[in-house]
Amino acid sequence: MNIGEFNATAIRMEDANAIIWDVTPFGKRQGDAIDSYLHARLMQGRMIQDVTGQRRVVVLCDAAAEIPNSANTWLAELNSCGASTEIRTNQHTERQGKQHPTPPVPETSGEIA
Repeated sequence: MNIGEFNATAIRMEDANAIIWDVTPFGKRQGDAIDSYLHARLMQGRMIQDVTGQRRVVVLCDAAAEIPNSANTWLAELNSCGASTEIRTNQHTERQGKQHPTPPVPETSGEIA
């Protein structure tokens, strides 16, 4: 997957504290999307801080998404360079046969666990 496909499919949300990427539209390819995005983000190097500033980056996926080991490696490297990044599962509830996501990321201050 290339970053162009990621940008065209993932849903980007922002608030004062975070940039949130929802990769659930990728369906069974969520793990690949996460891996591609985190690797591209790591390869951008110093530009990461210029784009995100002090905001954390959160990648939302379904709880059943299969996240490759390489994505966890990219995640650890990003966080070790000070680029606050995390992967969160987007819990769903069934209502009238449709899935409705819970609110993506509550605003918090301080460190992310």
